Amino acid sequence: MTIDQNITKALCHPERPMLAKGLCSSCYQKGKRNSFRDFAEILLQWDLHKTKRSDEALLERRKRINKVRRSPEWRFKTLKQRYGLSERDYQGMLLQQEGLCKICGDSPKTLYVDHCHTTNVVRGLLCPKCNTFVGYFETSPPERLEQIMKYLKNDRPS
Repeated sequence: MTIDQNITKALCHPERPMLAKGLCSSCYQKGKRNSFRDFAEILLQWDLHKTKRSDEALLERRKRINKVRRSPEWRFKTLKQRYGLSERDYQGMLLQQEGLCKICGDSPKTLYVDHCHTTNVVRGLLCPKCNTFVGYFETSPPERLEQIMKYLKNDRPS
C-alpha cells in the first residue's frame, strides 16, 4: 500500500514499486544511509507532486463550493439568516432604490445589504465600494475620516 493510491511506481526507477517518498526500496534505504545527491532531488519531486495534487483537489473543492454559494437560493437563505430579510423584502428594497446604490447611485451587478454592525438593522443596498467604505468607517474612530479628508485635500494640485 502506498501513501498516494494513484502512484504505485517509484520516481527513481519506474519499473519498481514505490516504497516511500516516491522511491523504490533500495533507493530509499540507500538514500537514508548515504544521503546521495539524487535522494534530495527525488524527495523534492515527490513533495512537488503531492503539493500539486492537493492544490488541484483543493481548487476543485473550492469551485464546487463557490458554485453553490453563487446560487440565488443560497444568497437569499444567507440574507434571511443574517438580517432577517426574505427574498421579497430584498426585491422590494431593490425596486425602491431602482437598482441603484443608496449612496453613489451606481448600478453594479450586485448590491450588498448595508446594516449597522452594533444593532444589525438593515439600512439599504449599497455597491461593493460604498459598502466597504461604510463598513470600515463605521468601526473606525471619527477622527480617522477627518484625517483622510485632510490628506486628500492636501494632495490635490493647486
